[in-house]
Amino acid sequence: MSPAKIGLLLVIGCNIALGSNPPLARLVYNDGGTPETVVAMRFLVGLIVLGLFLLLSRQKLDSATFRSLPAWIVGLSWTVTSIGYLSSVFFIPVSLAVLIFFTFPLVVTLVDILLGKASNGPFTLAVVLCAFIGLSFVLAPALDQLDWRGLALAFVGGLGTASAILVTNHKAQDVDQSSLAVVVLLTGALVVAPAVFLREAFILPATIYGNIYLIGGAVLNASALIMMFAAIKRIGSTQTALFMNLEPLVTISVALLFLSETLTPLQATGVLVVLSVLFLSTLRSK
Repeated sequence: MSPAKIGLLLVIGCNIALGSNPPLARLVYNDGGTPETVVAMRFLVGLIVLGLFLLLSRQKLDSATFRSLPAWIVGLSWTVTSIGYLSSVFFIPVSLAVLIFFTFPLVVTLVDILLGKASNGPFTLAVVLCAFIGLSFVLAPALDQLDWRGLALAFVGGLGTASAILVTNHKAQDVDQSSLAVVVLLTGALVVAPAVFLREAFILPATIYGNIYLIGGAVLNASALIMMFAAIKRIGSTQTALFMNLEPLVTISVALLFLSETLTPLQATGVLVVLSVLFLSTLRSK
């Protein structure tokens, strides 16, 4: 199998893992957990999961990665993503937060075009814009519920993801991907966990199922990190960011199945638009 096909499968897996997180977080909140707990567990449990993965696969960490400034910048960017994205839903609906958050593929593409790193720049930009329009259709029902604090936090979270993808592609391509994932989770744990415990905001769900959802989300987040960094190395930042538009579609699908949410005809049209432009972009890149 070619590196491009492997990269595509990896980024799809990453979308499934990340897209399942918001519905799982909502289930945690319904059972008494807090956003602070979800964010902290993403990093703490993620470190354990990644450590076990490295141990079982007998992979060794690269000490040079831990001395790499770009690697720690990626870690800080991912931390900003988690804090901003999850905090935004305190002020605006999850669906609107997803829409604002997913401006990051456009940011990544624009930066790559300015740096001369994007192939077929105008076509790629057009694809991103069409995908974003499709997402607007998907998430339009929430647009009448605005709060500038939520909008700002969601956008900052998107900028965090854009920074992580760009730095990984342009400054951290040669670092060991597993070691980079460890740095990312370690950065988040060092930044978030002390603050959460000092504020006494670490509150576990009241039910067994709530704790299963909490740990499951953390495991999926750690898996997504491994897949995303591996995908960027094989297909680049622009293609990775482009196919990350699948994540909100996964989120909506999981919400339809497990949270009894509904999909309007306009939202269904948006889903078809996003899938169509992603498919066409894949054909154009061959």
